[in-house]
Amino acid sequence: MYNKVTLGQLQKITPYLRWKWLLDQIFQEDFSEDEEVVLLATDYMQQVSQLIRSTPHRWAAAPARPAPAVCRALLCTCSCLRGHL
Repeated sequence: MYNKVTLGQLQKITPYLRWKWLLDQIFQEDFSEDEEVVLLATDYMQQVSQLIRSTPHRWAAAPARPAPAVCRALLCTCSCLRGHL
């Protein structure tokens, strides 16, 4: 089961993840807070948001980058979902 929510609602559900900024960067667009997205695993996303909140800033500033495969998977998922809501 999934929930269709706006970016504004998603931001309230996961306040420590910058969804609008992330999607704006990926697609090089300026998304509206009213843009609808599909949210799977709401509880999991809330836990990830809290984990980010509790992660020390010095860890976040480390020069690590996500693996290219992870970036490609995220871009593919976002591209596939775009326009199918």
